[in-house]
Amino acid sequence: MRVLKLVDCINFLLAKSQQNVHQMFKLRLKEFGITPVQYGVLYLLWEKDGLSSTEISTLLKLDNSTITGVIDRMINNYLLTRKNDPKDRRKSLLFLTSKGMELEEPVCNCVEELNKKVLESFTANEKEAFKKMLLTLSK
Repeated sequence: MRVLKLVDCINFLLAKSQQNVHQMFKLRLKEFGITPVQYGVLYLLWEKDGLSSTEISTLLKLDNSTITGVIDRMINNYLLTRKNDPKDRRKSLLFLTSKGMELEEPVCNCVEELNKKVLESFTANEKEAFKKMLLTLSK
């Protein structure tokens, strides 16, 4: 019986790679008082303020229960505010506070720098191919 080596196991390689990249992002984003998941929430609201938590969880492909805790912490840290949807009082929408808006430029610069660092050993063609492969796997 042939035993698959760990270095030949895609799941192991992806998990270790993701763990390394996540740790790098986590450490750097901590300087701004946010986590990688909170960055995802902020990014979506920088693109379109006033999303619901359901929309955010769908876009980030995370459970509603996970996003609820993340959003509550972000509200407690004055990054977001929750307001009733004027069209549907049962629904609440999330908006950036001034503190959340002020993070956009420095955090995006940091993430861009981290992306470059993670991909620095790849050629331009390898970077593009790698991103395409990751997008294919993430669907």
